[in-house]
Amino acid sequence: MEMILSLIFSKLGALGGVLALLGGLWARGWWYKRQADNARRERDGLLAQAEISRAQESIQTETKNKKEKIDEMVQEGDAAGLSAFFNRGVQPGDKD
Repeated sequence: MEMILSLIFSKLGALGGVLALLGGLWARGWWYKRQADNARRERDGLLAQAEISRAQESIQTETKNKKEKIDEMVQEGDAAGLSAFFNRGVQPGDKD
């Protein structure tokens, strides 16, 4: 029993305590770095989702506007404009 206590309180015990402390600090730093990396990945994913959502909204708005112009051309009986739109890719409302 005395030998165990003497080892615990001796220089070897102090060295072991310092090594345990350093190991604990390293593990804590590793854990915080891992948490930060996970947060960055999650943030990047959310930003990508937001960008995709904005692009989809932009496409839907553009498609809606084109559909409305085509509907107007149909209502007005603008066969030449519709033909140009579908055959040559001229946008409704563009000047040739």
